[in-house]
Amino acid sequence: MSNVRFRVLPFSVGGITALSCPFTLLYIKPARTLAYVESLTRAEYVRSTGPYVAAFDFAWQAAASEPESKAILDSRIADLSQEER
Repeated sequence: MSNVRFRVLPFSVGGITALSCPFTLLYIKPARTLAYVESLTRAEYVRSTGPYVAAFDFAWQAAASEPESKAILDSRIADLSQEER
């Protein structure tokens, strides 16, 4: 899918504190961004997205590149296939 991009955060990177709270950035055209944040007791849409965008950007930069991420996943899939035999 050409509209999907992913990167893997290898264990060697360590914990990314800013990602301890799950969130989704929603890019709404023409030029609006919302953060959808879930916690144990509620879910909310946040208009002040600066900290969430910064956390995502930090994690994206710390992660393996897209080709490296694909190689990591391919290797793990191969490992799992070997374990099944």
